[in-house]
Amino acid sequence: MEVAFRTGKLQRCYENLSEASRQWGPVVGNRYIRRIETLQAAAAFGDLMEIKSLRLHALKGDREGEYALTIHDRWRLILISDQPDRLLVQEVTNHYDH
Repeated sequence: MEVAFRTGKLQRCYENLSEASRQWGPVVGNRYIRRIETLQAAAAFGDLMEIKSLRLHALKGDREGEYALTIHDRWRLILISDQPDRLLVQEVTNHYDH
């Protein structure tokens, strides 16, 4: 699949491990890059649903149309499937971090 990024910062973090590590720490930074590579390797969005470790699921409420998958622990990657063969990376969040 084609993967696009909502911001240049998200793309730079994918392209540069040290930048991703500065942004989210070394574990989350490394996993972020690996998750993007997994998305790129998928033939179709439905294939990602079959990978249980991603815990890919649709969001509800005001985030309808968006999907979340687990990066590490409570860290999530938020995506939009804006075209049949393309995903848009929206953000990385520390879910439930208050």
